[in-house]
Amino acid sequence: MPRRSDAARTAALWVAGGAVVLLPWLVPAGYVRRLLNLAGIQAILVLSLNLLYGYAGQFSFGHAGFWAIGAYTTALLTVNLGTPFWLALPAAAGMAGLFGIVVGVPALSLRGPYLAFATLGFGEIVRLVLLNWRELTNGQDGIAGIPAPRLGPLVLRSDAAFYYLVLAFILLTALVSTRLAHSRYGRAFLAIRESEVAADAMGVPIAQIKIRAFVLSAMLAGVAGNLYAHLFRYISPDVFTFDVSVGLMLMLLVGGVGTIGGAITGAVLLTVLPEWLRFSREYYMVFYGTGIVGLLILMPDGLAGLTRRLVERWRPRPEAAPAAPGPPVRAPVPAGRVAPASDAVLLDVDDLTCHFGGLAALDGVSFAVRRGEIRSLIGPNGSGKTTCLNVLTGIYAPTRGRARFGGTPILGRPPHRITALGIARTFQTIRVFGRLSVLDNVMVGQHCRTSAGMLGVMAATGSARAEERRIRDVAEEALGRVGLAHRRRVPAASLAYGERRLLEIARALATRPSLLLLDEPAAGLNPSESRDLMTLIARLREEGITVLLVEHNMRLVMGISDRVTVLDFGKKLAEGTPAEVQAHPAVIEAYLGRPAAEGLHGTSDPRVGGRREGVVGTPPLPGP
Repeated sequence: MPRRSDAARTAALWVAGGAVVLLPWLVPAGYVRRLLNLAGIQAILVLSLNLLYGYAGQFSFGHAGFWAIGAYTTALLTVNLGTPFWLALPAAAGMAGLFGIVVGVPALSLRGPYLAFATLGFGEIVRLVLLNWRELTNGQDGIAGIPAPRLGPLVLRSDAAFYYLVLAFILLTALVSTRLAHSRYGRAFLAIRESEVAADAMGVPIAQIKIRAFVLSAMLAGVAGNLYAHLFRYISPDVFTFDVSVGLMLMLLVGGVGTIGGAITGAVLLTVLPEWLRFSREYYMVFYGTGIVGLLILMPDGLAGLTRRLVERWRPRPEAAPAAPGPPVRAPVPAGRVAPASDAVLLDVDDLTCHFGGLAALDGVSFAVRRGEIRSLIGPNGSGKTTCLNVLTGIYAPTRGRARFGGTPILGRPPHRITALGIARTFQTIRVFGRLSVLDNVMVGQHCRTSAGMLGVMAATGSARAEERRIRDVAEEALGRVGLAHRRRVPAASLAYGERRLLEIARALATRPSLLLLDEPAAGLNPSESRDLMTLIARLREEGITVLLVEHNMRLVMGISDRVTVLDFGKKLAEGTPAEVQAHPAVIEAYLGRPAAEGLHGTSDPRVGGRREGVVGTPPLPGP
């Protein structure tokens, strides 16, 4: 039997839907209906910007330019060539998308304010071209006589009829946005917004995904331009100014970045609100500006965020269910006794060197990781361990050297291609996608193993839906392997520190790796968590995954490794079994700064008394 709250919600949705459908007949004809249509077109524009900025995190001040390109393409085709609406619409979207490629390819190599300035310049260039290319655009006089759209025998001349055309495109744009947001592309967009480095390392092709977001956003702006031209039947360059791009961003911020309902609400509110304030005459801009600033200060996550908080406050809280238990903890498996490593070399590193200016972070390091083994890479802070992983995974470029994975050279490849070969990693500094759920974090790891196209996702084809189910199954299985299945619905930012470490491992496992690179996975864990981690790593090796471990916890390293390689000042100091390394005098001296008879097996953190971070400095990874 449905709950009362569900019935009330369903009734409210029906009432709201009916009001939206009947809205043109509930308001006065003429100017108010025309304003509603303009608000709808603005909503499509804000949804297009939300796709680029709200999802992919790419800041743009150039959407007025794409809007203008769509409008002028429509005007030139319909007025000069008599092109019907159903052909002018895809032409407008396609032309805006083409310019999206032209602008996006060079501009998206920039970040932050530089990208904003580049797109701002594009918008101004478009306006100046429209203003000065009089032979094509009529310059300041604009283009008049644009016909009303015709759908078969129906000509949409009235504002009431046009309203339903705009409403249909709002719903279509919202549907496209929703399907993308819950697909491999939407997760890739959000992962890039959270951390480009982590997204790239999980197999997401950053440049390709950014371009797709930029082009699709531009195409939707072109659709809005087509509708605008048909609505007003006249366009001129003074409509498509920089103020429009700023206004669109304000609408998105006020409504709620990254939300579909917020984008539509912000567009409608800030289109209609200025007209409501006309009574104030000379104080109009004061009231309007003060209101916008107040909304942004009091509601930093927009109207959508406010609504979400109110719903959560008044929603009855279910009784807390007991937390599902984690994976059964088994005794650590001594190295070499289960699934022993084969003689086949999986990763072969030769003369690996990486200089930063005059500093040699890695200096001629060579080692080989056999298939099925747990190889640990240890050394004092600043010895080059993380730099080695960063070079092997394509984040840093080597100065010289060679590295082959399964016989395939990997140096010089971008991180996402290295991941696709079968190498996955975690990070020394945790890089989970905090605003994504735990399950979505892990599903990002499947991006390089899936192939559904953007059109298939938007059309919700059978193959795209089946692939999405497979992605979810793989992610659920990976979470189960690390004991986080019961936390799959919560935001990753809400996890405890140790759980975030496990989430990174689960996300890496979702890429289906043959070689797993773990960068200080025990850092910050308590002894119990460290023991569970040791058990997990041993179990992964039993399942056929080769592990290259960078770690300071010597109890973990010596208790689980088949072989250990020791780095010091960027050079290989020693190599051998755990027993051989523990007894090596040079290794003991490098860690403790003096000869020591007790070896390393008794210490869990050799940084105590050892060299401090920064002796061999390396530049930080790119920002999150």
